[in-house]
Amino acid sequence: MLFRSTSSLPKSLKKRLFVSTVEATLLYGAETWSLTKTLAKGIDGCYTRMVRMALNVFWEDQTQNEILSGNLPKVTAKIRNRRMHFAGHIIYEITRFTQRPLKLFFNGVFTNCA
Repeated sequence: MLFRSTSSLPKSLKKRLFVSTVEATLLYGAETWSLTKTLAKGIDGCYTRMVRMALNVFWEDQTQNEILSGNLPKVTAKIRNRRMHFAGHIIYEITRFTQRPLKLFFNGVFTNCA
């Protein structure tokens, strides 16, 4: 990672770079994952290790995760948020396509066929 080896970058910029590049790649397609407790724990652990690597913080430093990540929510919370957003799109599409034939029928498209 380019921003990992550059120690002169401010921590806020490193976090923004991490979120825009690494997190986006990690969460690609996460809306469709079936998230079990074991998988959620593994993903959170992986995410924490990746944040630590990006910010050049080692486990020997004994920095708490809350201090390290600051205002970044847990990655499983982001996955749940994305899944709810995706479910909203699915519900919208289902209602849109199930109501359209009814509108065509009642607007006279099929009633004037005789």
